[in-house]
Amino acid sequence: MLRQQCSLLLLFALVAHTASMVYEQPAPILPIDDPWPDIADEDSYDFGKAVRMSKRQVGYDYGDALKASVQFYEAQLSGNIPENDRVYWRKPDSAQSDSGNFGEDLSGGMYDAGDHVKFNLPMAWTTTMLAWGYIEFEAAYNDTGEANTIREILKWNCDYFIKCHPNPDLYYHQVGDPGIDHSVWDRPENISMLRPAYAIGEGETGSDVAGETAAALAGCAKVFADYDPTYSAQCLATAQSLYSFAESHLGTYPQQTFYVSTNYWDEMAWAAIWIYWASGNVWYQAEAETLFATKSLSVKSYAAGWNDKREPLKLLLSVLSTNDELSKSYRGYFKTYINGWLPEASVPYTPLGLVCRDQWGSLRWAANTAALAILGAHYDVRAAAYTTFALTQLDYILGSSGHSYVVGVGENPPVEPHHRASSCPNITEECTNTNSFNYEGPNHHVLRGAMVGGPDCNDVWFDNRADYVRNEVACDYNAGFQTLVAGVHSMVLGGIIV
Repeated sequence: MLRQQCSLLLLFALVAHTASMVYEQPAPILPIDDPWPDIADEDSYDFGKAVRMSKRQVGYDYGDALKASVQFYEAQLSGNIPENDRVYWRKPDSAQSDSGNFGEDLSGGMYDAGDHVKFNLPMAWTTTMLAWGYIEFEAAYNDTGEANTIREILKWNCDYFIKCHPNPDLYYHQVGDPGIDHSVWDRPENISMLRPAYAIGEGETGSDVAGETAAALAGCAKVFADYDPTYSAQCLATAQSLYSFAESHLGTYPQQTFYVSTNYWDEMAWAAIWIYWASGNVWYQAEAETLFATKSLSVKSYAAGWNDKREPLKLLLSVLSTNDELSKSYRGYFKTYINGWLPEASVPYTPLGLVCRDQWGSLRWAANTAALAILGAHYDVRAAAYTTFALTQLDYILGSSGHSYVVGVGENPPVEPHHRASSCPNITEECTNTNSFNYEGPNHHVLRGAMVGGPDCNDVWFDNRADYVRNEVACDYNAGFQTLVAGVHSMVLGGIIV
């Protein structure tokens, strides 16, 4: 009898564990400010310690890496997606019924990572970065034949952002409950769970997510200015409306468990400078400069990314400022950040040459800063040093550590990314834990172009689907990576990098 009771208890515990399984947990919140002293602004750094294999030795194909990264974003699209030969295993019927609290159509946009939640803060950051990379490195997209596709992807996201702002006092910042979504492992075409929409309305705050979305729309307004002036004007008008919304809803957006925001003035200033760049309206330029001067935005960031826009803000302010002294000041603040990531500075390096800010998604932080470095070099900010740094990080991602960290690209790339759709078998077969999450073998479909989270700060990494810390993929992970590779490929085309 006792043996039977123990067996039943074990069975109950197993069932309870299975029912409560969570496939992802939220990442730890990083510090905001970098506490290390500033690094001298000079060019004597020894990059030899950060370089273990040169581009010429291994022959990295930057153009192919760019093409692949664009393809990754095609795999992340939500809604009534077009039939796409490159991502044949995704189908059009995906979360088409996403809707707002008053019946608004909220279909479209992108799934965040290996899951199926639409988080607008990282999605908007992704869109802004991709737009910036396209604006400055269009030659790379033209050379690889990806210009039309990346514009379509940018428009796809902007169409969704426009839907999320149906009236001047309402903005939807998320679709999907991560608590529910992260307990289910299935392809997006099979979504049957409740997908609530989360809104910021009258009396609520959300300047951060609204500001970043405004920046994304303004960036796309600039992208489409010569291709579709009518759509460009619509993006710009919505960006300006969202900026006004951010002003009247001052504060961080409703805090949840994932993508917890720690400030909003950086997004406000970031939005303002983008709207100025897209519109030429000097009021927004003055607004960005005033916010920078009065809201402590000159402080050195711990890590640039979806939660901290101060470093790209400094760079763009320096480029667009009409005051030489201010421009020099902004540039100096930006250099202080990038200098801290160079070899022998404050941010540690792995033995094989990755600058390792944090062990959760280590490649994201390296790629983000390297992307800013290549943009800085493009704008002639310490071009030699910053280009060299950017190359060491890109080459590490593509294989200088001994293997590629980009699915379907280079030598010995990841084959088990933490990603539901690519791990499930063909659409005609049921997706179960046995044949997907717990499947002992490569994902059934190649998620080409996805950069995984990456190794720890000792270069230790295992290709393990269950490891969401090191093997998950995400839209914002690829945003810095794609901007970086577009910049490098553009410089190769221009003969700057040989």
